[in-house]
Amino acid sequence: MHPAGAIVYLPNLVDVGQYVGTFDIFLLFNGVNGNVWLSFSVGLLLDTGHCLAAGVDPLSVLSKHGARICHLHCKDVRPEVLEQALSQDMGFMEAVLHGLYTVPGDGCIDYSALLHGLRGIDYRGWLVVEAEQDPAKANPLQYARMGYNHLCQCARQAGYLIER
Repeated sequence: MHPAGAIVYLPNLVDVGQYVGTFDIFLLFNGVNGNVWLSFSVGLLLDTGHCLAAGVDPLSVLSKHGARICHLHCKDVRPEVLEQALSQDMGFMEAVLHGLYTVPGDGCIDYSALLHGLRGIDYRGWLVVEAEQDPAKANPLQYARMGYNHLCQCARQAGYLIER
């Protein structure tokens, strides 16, 4: 079991391209100084797609807060749609409907590096395939399988044993 006693989801994506460092602020006000953790009472749910869409590299979050990660939402980002969303100042839902998010392996996030990093900290929590896509444009079952297969491949390459 992860040492965190609670999972806290602090939304850090106000809109596409807008990051609010709420987790860092939360840690600051709860006795955390830099990389020295005074308490492991709060765990982090890392949402890879939201991080990247907000301009934050998920690998940097892993590097900085890896010991607190106790749950992972794995969604990918289509970089051309992100660029369009940023240049046209799209809101969150508009960007989603334009296809901003997709499943792991269908975008630009390096899940191989992410899974190697998670393996390096002995992460044993959930990996949730997520997409936030228009089902009329992306068949949910087909895309869920694509994401699952890509995550399994990356996890095996990182040294995880995948059981069905």
